[in-house]
Amino acid sequence: MLSQLTSLELSGNDITGSIPTEVGMLSQLTNLELTANGITGSIPTEVGMLSQLAELELRQNDIDKKR
Repeated sequence: MLSQLTSLELSGNDITGSIPTEVGMLSQLTNLELTANGITGSIPTEVGMLSQLAELELRQNDIDKKR
């Protein structure tokens, strides 16, 4: 199932909305690439709990930035 997924690359797919909190269930994920989409909102706390995650690419989106 998806619990064994290690890499998710969805760049340039016109994805809109926010990153779902369920991404935190992908416990084996090492690479999450969502560059050049229409993603908005903030990065869910659950992404920070992905202990295997080595690469996170979110460029060219409208992600909220802390100041």
